[in-house]
Amino acid sequence: MKADNSTSLSLSRKSILFEVFLFLLVGSFFCALSFYFYSNDFFHFRVVSYIEKARLAIDGVPPRLENIGFVYPPIPVLICAIFPLVWFVQGFVSSLVFNSWLHLARRDHSDYSFLYILLLAYFPFLYLAVFRFDMLLLFFLLFFSTYFLMKYWQTDLSLYLFIGGFLLGLSFFLNFSMVYMALVYGLAILLKRGVSSKEKIGVLIVYLAPMLFFVLFTFFVNYIFRGDPFYFMKKYTLFYLQDPLVVRAKSSMLDAIVLFLDTLKSGLFLVLPYFILLLALVRASLLSLSSFVLYMVPLLFLFLQIKCGMFFYSLSNFLPFLLFVLLFLGFLYNVRSSGRINSIWAKIVVSSVVVSVLVAPGMYLSSIDKNENNFVRALFGESFEQNLALFRNVADVINGIDGLVLFDDEPLFPVVLFVSDIKRLVLPYQYEYYNFLMDPRSKVDYIIGVIDSPNDDVYRAFPEIKNHHLDGCKYYRRVENVVIFKCNNGFTL
Repeated sequence: MKADNSTSLSLSRKSILFEVFLFLLVGSFFCALSFYFYSNDFFHFRVVSYIEKARLAIDGVPPRLENIGFVYPPIPVLICAIFPLVWFVQGFVSSLVFNSWLHLARRDHSDYSFLYILLLAYFPFLYLAVFRFDMLLLFFLLFFSTYFLMKYWQTDLSLYLFIGGFLLGLSFFLNFSMVYMALVYGLAILLKRGVSSKEKIGVLIVYLAPMLFFVLFTFFVNYIFRGDPFYFMKKYTLFYLQDPLVVRAKSSMLDAIVLFLDTLKSGLFLVLPYFILLLALVRASLLSLSSFVLYMVPLLFLFLQIKCGMFFYSLSNFLPFLLFVLLFLGFLYNVRSSGRINSIWAKIVVSSVVVSVLVAPGMYLSSIDKNENNFVRALFGESFEQNLALFRNVADVINGIDGLVLFDDEPLFPVVLFVSDIKRLVLPYQYEYYNFLMDPRSKVDYIIGVIDSPNDDVYRAFPEIKNHHLDGCKYYRRVENVVIFKCNNGFTL
């Protein structure tokens, strides 16, 4: 007996050491990839904006606390506040997510664990692992909130219900539109067969309570600090409403359906395994009504993003489709555990997954999302757009001068990331900004404008900067379309 216990303990230690080693290995891989792109001035602006918001929340004068929880989803900003190195954040989160999926596959879905390993070569996952930790975390929570609800139905252990509900609630702090997805999960619970109405209501309350609490808390905070409980939704949605197709889809159901179908069509090979498995599950009568609703989560999530006006086209939006294929393969389509299933269908599904992995790089090369296009070209050793180079060069100028510097951080927000001392910056969120903007000559040492930018306060106030002229200020330097002036406060006429 002692020998058996010793052997079991030894195997347990080896398993833990292996998982730690794998975590460090995968984390190092993604850290290295992210660092390569970041050091070469190419990164996704959304993650850059999180780091900018984190810096202003911690080091701003005054600290811009609304960046954490008042207007923007707080989890990405909090993570960036704790880990300010963007490439480290990407590597840490990506390794945590991947190894969690792999651990689940080895424990519960061993028949298809090799498909989880294929994620490392699957470009929708690879892209998010290198550039968009926030989306990766969101899809991670979407996957596991569904997994734990299905696990609860399978085992009747309440712990799974609590964990699943908490993870679903957390997803709201990554994407505010997840509040609508709570209705989908609620419908799945109400449609569960063989359960009394009283038990359904109890499960519904437990599972959705964290989401309800987090939503009400956000309403309360926005009402107290902004006077409008819905302020965060209005402000957050404005970030997305830049594509005319998305604007029309938000106001018209027909346009939303058309954009939804066009989006699915553009990612046909990425969603093919999802629809093949759906056909196989329906054919084998393995989907109950509640399971069918859960299987529709990726489709409904994509449609809700479009209808709520919170949609950016990206092939990486299709990652949940593959994740739910892996999830339902493990739960409902295990060839060894059910004689009702034709193994040929399983082979077709697996083959379609492999095809998706193989064709994804070509789809990314032709993607209309420039970030995805640049990502693949960089991996293949081709030239790519350095979207941070301008902002780093502007920050280098600021770091080389003394005194207060005023600029609008809407068009120039990445500059904040590279400035060594942001306490010298005068930005729109500060009380004195507009007062200084109206009379920069005697208020600040330098003022920076973006030529021909309708979103830049400085250019709107002083369009003559296009000709390198600003009354009372002296032209100092120009970096591409960004022009810098030295004001009376910074020199003697």
